[in-house]
Amino acid sequence: MNRLSKEDLAQMSQDYFQSLDKQKLLEVAVNLHSLAVEQLEKLEQNSSNSSLPPSSDSLKSKEKLDTEVQQIHSETSENKLEQEVSEESKKPEKRDFKRDCRENK
Repeated sequence: MNRLSKEDLAQMSQDYFQSLDKQKLLEVAVNLHSLAVEQLEKLEQNSSNSSLPPSSDSLKSKEKLDTEVQQIHSETSENKLEQEVSEESKKPEKRDFKRDCRENK
């Protein structure tokens, strides 16, 4: 089976698949799988994993990258805050010995 065109894809329905014999159905499935893999690989391409220039990166991938970076910074900040709180709880409590002495009298 040759490469599928947009028209070929538009004609494929459940009835179409049910009308195919087993061998032809297998051919169509293999062809659809390779088309899907090819399209996913194209979608995942950007300037960091191909020879494309940075200007070819889509706005959506830049937004996704910015979101991921913000999430990492947020998680890092949360971890630092948790560490600080944990360290504060480990510090010995500051005591006012003069006050303690007056209260004990």
